[in-house]
Amino acid sequence: MTTPMLPTDDPRHPAFLDSPVQDALVNICIELAAELWVTRSRLRRLEQLVRVDGVAATELIESEEDPSEQSKRAEERDLFARRIFGGIAAL
Repeated sequence: MTTPMLPTDDPRHPAFLDSPVQDALVNICIELAAELWVTRSRLRRLEQLVRVDGVAATELIESEEDPSEQSKRAEERDLFARRIFGGIAAL
């Protein structure tokens, strides 16, 4: 008979699988799924609400972005990636 796996006693670093890498990958998947769902939900609602000068939101979203905004979004993307993939970086 095998002993069931239990999480570690440290609530900051729960371990449920055979290795920390597996736990980190599952955590990444959960984080990404949560982020994606919130983003899709908010985007759907915004597209329903936004119309500027008769142009639908989807057309505005797909248009070219200002370079200063691109730089800001790149910084936000980097922070997002560090937060999501931080579990693997610590291994």
